[in-house]
Amino acid sequence: MALIIFCVMAAFELVTPLPQAMQMLAKTQKAASRIRKVAELSPSVIQPKQALAIPNNYDLQLDNVSYRYSLNHDWVLKNICLTIPQGTKLAIVGASGSGKTTLVQLLMRYFDPEYGEITLSRHNLTHFDSDELLVSFGMLSQRSQLFDATIKENLLIAKPTATMAELNDAINASGLDKFISYLPEGIDTWVGESGLKVSGGEARRIALARLYLKNAPILILDEPTEGLDSETEQEIFSALAKFTFNKTLIMVTHRESGLNLVDVIYRMDLGGLTEITVS
Repeated sequence: MALIIFCVMAAFELVTPLPQAMQMLAKTQKAASRIRKVAELSPSVIQPKQALAIPNNYDLQLDNVSYRYSLNHDWVLKNICLTIPQGTKLAIVGASGSGKTTLVQLLMRYFDPEYGEITLSRHNLTHFDSDELLVSFGMLSQRSQLFDATIKENLLIAKPTATMAELNDAINASGLDKFISYLPEGIDTWVGESGLKVSGGEARRIALARLYLKNAPILILDEPTEGLDSETEQEIFSALAKFTFNKTLIMVTHRESGLNLVDVIYRMDLGGLTEITVS
């Protein structure tokens, strides 16, 4: 009799999750369909058969670069010419959707231009392995992607071999030290899926610490303080000012905040790029 009772109880434990599983079935099928479509896509870039080594010189140049996402779309970029010597600090301003982000994605070779060429140290980007090329770029954007792991594990994405001293230097430089000192588990605190357990400002600081840790020679800031309060925004820009003095800096924004970090400003409009005279 006792065995029968336990079997009945066990059966209920097996059946209880079924209604929720049925509710999730449609979402799971849609997710699987999206993943299948992505898996079947052709690569956005073609890797060279014999890739060049990444040079020590990081001069960038765009020569008559044009790009559109498909034949049915209008041109996002039209005959862009831009020279970015190593150590240059520039901003590209313009309305949302004007092509600013597309331009920096081309620089990092997320995809290749339809016309024209982009060179690094006078070598076409298509001659480099795209994964190796990305090592030269550090990016801070408004979407601070955090993973369902600890703060430490999220930082180590930038440099898996980093020592504790290097982690502490990045944490202090990004202003994350005060926040971590309040946490019972410190750097081993779980941030949750997509950083759910931390505020937007702290998520951006974690991303900034990751940028310090990677220490790439070319930094791209894509609306880095969007959605932050003015105090946190100023703290982020102050931290960046100390870090970027000997690096190439390319900032993309539609706001005036942070423009004191750059020496030259370009406006993106209707797919074209125009230098703005700064008084």
